[in-house]
Amino acid sequence: MLEYTFYDNEATGLSKRHDQVTQFGGVTCDESFRVKDSISQFVRLLPYVVPHPSALTVTRKTAWDLCDPTLVSDYAAARDISRFLTPKRGVTRVFVTYNGIKYDDELLRTMLYRNLQDPYFNSGRDSIKIDLLSVVRLVVAAAPEALVVPRDADGRMSLRLENLCPANGILLEAHDAYHDSVATMRLFRLVQEKAPWAIELALECGSAKRVEELLSSSIRTGEPVFSFTSFGNPDFAPLAIMASDGKKYIGVDLRADAFTEDGGKIAEQLYKPGTPFQIVTSNKFPLLLNAGRMRAVHGAELSESLRERANEINNKTAFRAACKDAVSRNTLEKVNDAASEELIYDGFFEGDDKRRMAAFNGASNWIERAKVPFADRRLKDFSARIILDAVANGEAALPADIIRSLAIDCSEALCRPFATATSRHTTIAKCIEDGADDAWLEWARGRYGDHPVFDAAPQAMKSAPATGQIAFAF
Repeated sequence: MLEYTFYDNEATGLSKRHDQVTQFGGVTCDESFRVKDSISQFVRLLPYVVPHPSALTVTRKTAWDLCDPTLVSDYAAARDISRFLTPKRGVTRVFVTYNGIKYDDELLRTMLYRNLQDPYFNSGRDSIKIDLLSVVRLVVAAAPEALVVPRDADGRMSLRLENLCPANGILLEAHDAYHDSVATMRLFRLVQEKAPWAIELALECGSAKRVEELLSSSIRTGEPVFSFTSFGNPDFAPLAIMASDGKKYIGVDLRADAFTEDGGKIAEQLYKPGTPFQIVTSNKFPLLLNAGRMRAVHGAELSESLRERANEINNKTAFRAACKDAVSRNTLEKVNDAASEELIYDGFFEGDDKRRMAAFNGASNWIERAKVPFADRRLKDFSARIILDAVANGEAALPADIIRSLAIDCSEALCRPFATATSRHTTIAKCIEDGADDAWLEWARGRYGDHPVFDAAPQAMKSAPATGQIAFAF
């Protein structure tokens, strides 16, 4: 059985590891687009998360709205969202976002991870995930008559959901996670009607297992694949796939005039613009076409000269080894002094701690949760934050010594609002530097209290009363 889940987030900012989901919306339907389940969850602001004024403008919310005591906690929302995202046994779930795989998915993954839920909701080899924006870009490039594409004031194409949907007769209340999800579902259905080949390709490329089969076959046979990208002008790059390292594969653009064959120099070029070396990650929804599909979709063939070049490259054993060496290197820098959220891919939790997570989530009261003895420092940090959020919002009453101990376990997070403007997370200082208005400053002064960070604020704010202050001193 196949199901589709369309979902979206609204958030406090652009950091996928440090910002917070403020609304999650989603709909799950069957193959005939009959809705089977839905969710619209607004989430209360965490004590240590500072909402950026720009994000509030986009979502048409105020900082006071995010602190509404009737909203559910981040911890409770994560449990509800996890249940919504988990398919029943025997069901193949297709997860669909609009421009969401790089940011929305990772932000949501961080939320689940931080709240002791399974963060890998769509990462299994049997899961399928689709970024509908990439599919729309492919359709516009290969079959421009299929969709009505609006233009902005400068005459440029606009594929933003809030512009594309109305142009194609789909009603949309933009920047509301639930309504964006419903609109994405309707747009997906329209693309399926107008360009069924694009959805067929998306279902194949959304499966990491199928992508790996295609790329592994390309390595074995030497048959190039075409990689569709749309950064700037749409492009179907003919790639000779040379080697792999787990989910990462390295390909060479056959159109390149020249390229190095030194493994170290290849590694230096990865992830940079203008390089002939492309990294294709099997679980990041790469749009790949074999020769037959390229012929059917775009009416193009691999030229004889490029095919000869592919044969020449594939016969270079030393070059293949150099490519494998390059893709195996850690070419992405790790963060120094990583916070717990930034360690999401730094190893799974061990068996004893996994049992403790179940005990924590199944506990009947906050005292029981506070007594769960996690060994992993990430879990000690996360669990302390969860409990202190409940304390700060009057949902839990704990002895002072336990509160102090928990505050030590998560002290880095509690101090985040007061860090410098150059921190990796949003801070009060950063918002002031970015021109926060008087209303935001009034809210921040009331929430965080008198602090030297407000010295950069307007003079009128320095004497404003601190009311409704969140309990950071624990």
